[in-house]
Amino acid sequence: MMLYVNRIDLKTRTFTDVFIEDRRAAKVSVTVVAPKGKLISEPETGTFHLLLFDGTVNQVDLEKRSVNAIRFDKYQVSLNARKAMSSAKNFQKGPKEMNPEELSRYIESLKSEKNAEYYLALLDFHKRFSVPFACFALGFLAIPLGIRAKSARKSFGIGLGLGFFILYYAMLSAGLVFGEAGVYPPIIGMWVPNIVTTAIGVRLFDSINRDRPMQFRLWRF
Repeated sequence: MMLYVNRIDLKTRTFTDVFIEDRRAAKVSVTVVAPKGKLISEPETGTFHLLLFDGTVNQVDLEKRSVNAIRFDKYQVSLNARKAMSSAKNFQKGPKEMNPEELSRYIESLKSEKNAEYYLALLDFHKRFSVPFACFALGFLAIPLGIRAKSARKSFGIGLGLGFFILYYAMLSAGLVFGEAGVYPPIIGMWVPNIVTTAIGVRLFDSINRDRPMQFRLWRF
């Protein structure tokens, strides 16, 4: 549940412009919007009641693809702080919520099984490092392309840069699909696009240093 309030009056415990989004139910999203509200607490039970006035409730059922809207004069949202804290303590992180150290231990625990969950977690681990490195790889490639574009037609430089970007995106997409399926190790799928992009950048820098036009040859086996 997410709560957003534009303004709070601490003395009167009143809220202005309240927005609540509740996605606790599977495939059902509920949003509550009200111009004003008031907070009432019960210290003995640890419960807070948020009273909302003159607002609307919108319920979206993703499974049935239906939307319901209800206007209200008074609406109450209750939250038990003690239960919420207890649930937070028992909450188990998913792979995407784990830090690298926790994710590494999680992957190690699944290493003997090597199921879909293992490959998905391993893919996420390498993606956390390979995607930021892609900024360096693509930036490194852009430098020689920019230098070459000065001595060639502008459209040629733009087209070549777009072509390399599409190539990188295609390699990354293939790495995500095949790495998740376990066709080849996720480390290959996540890092090969960066390695290839950096290698092309090195090749272009070398051609500039030698003052030669860009040439790309395919190796024959």
